[in-house]
Amino acid sequence: MKHFFKTPLILLVALITLWSCSDDDDNGGTPPDEELNIVETADATSSLSSLVAAINTADQSPNNTLAAALSGDGPFTVFAPTNDAFNELFANLDGFSSLNDFDTTAEQDLLAAILSYHVVVGAAVESSTLEDEQVIPTLQGENLIASVDGDDIDIEDATDEDADVDSPDVEASNGIVHVIDKVLLPQAVLDALSAPTANIVETAIATDALSSLVAALQKADENDGTDLQGALSGDGPFTVFAPTNDAFIELFANLDGFDSLDDFDTDEERDLLAAILTYHVVVGTAVESSTLEDEQVIPTLQGENLIASVAGDDIDIEDATDEDADVDLPDVAATNGIVHVIDKVLIPQAVLDAL
Repeated sequence: MKHFFKTPLILLVALITLWSCSDDDDNGGTPPDEELNIVETADATSSLSSLVAAINTADQSPNNTLAAALSGDGPFTVFAPTNDAFNELFANLDGFSSLNDFDTTAEQDLLAAILSYHVVVGAAVESSTLEDEQVIPTLQGENLIASVDGDDIDIEDATDEDADVDSPDVEASNGIVHVIDKVLLPQAVLDALSAPTANIVETAIATDALSSLVAALQKADENDGTDLQGALSGDGPFTVFAPTNDAFIELFANLDGFDSLDDFDTDEERDLLAAILTYHVVVGTAVESSTLEDEQVIPTLQGENLIASVAGDDIDIEDATDEDADVDLPDVAATNGIVHVIDKVLIPQAVLDAL
């Protein structure tokens, strides 16, 4: 995730930190004196304590100086989420149940990107000047959209849920704060949060339905010079058609002389298993299901081709046998490619001939 945010993110984060420390809200008591800056205002407002803690957490990364930035001359406009807004964020954010989970530099930079998305630099924008559908540029780089209906003001981010401005126009010495009921999320953060974090092998290991595939890779790798797990953990990109455990059970029920993976107990038999497995791998491209066409030829690492059979949303994969594989779960993203889960172990002609 860290690659999404470099120097521009650092500036954004710094501005956000400053803002949160000085932000003050009538939800947390009497608004602070006008001489307090944005960071000091937030720090003096009990309902914004989570915002202040978020700024401090982001600033644990050496890339970020949000508190210092938002204590500068400004002027700034800050949309300040309440403690309840942060509680709701963590209730719905996979992998992050509190600020303590932002415990790496990359994650702290991600948090800084979120915070800087709440900051407008160079203007103290009063609520009375906001117009419906007004575009609001932020320190993070993406825009917010104001939705104004009389005295009701909402702020639209990259999600499907808007933030309500609960307490507008809290003045600070270096800008203005509008207290809101939601943590705003930019598209870059949504993309980073949805990006895969595991490679193809790690993805298979973490998927119970693919445990037989993992065991098959390990069995093939018992031969000297074979390292399928290492290869599929490389940069790629790869496309893998991944048979389920049930697919392996069906294979052994119909494969003479092989009742389980334990029966691949010679170098020659493990080479045969490796040939089967590499027939499921496409090297050099991550082929999304939406790009597959009917009768498309798919070259494999084993050397022979597969054929895609596409009818609407139904995708089958044809091997050298008379029975096709159904793609049950397409487009499982990994850091080095894509996985399509199938219901059959694919068999190339060379393996049929050997058997």
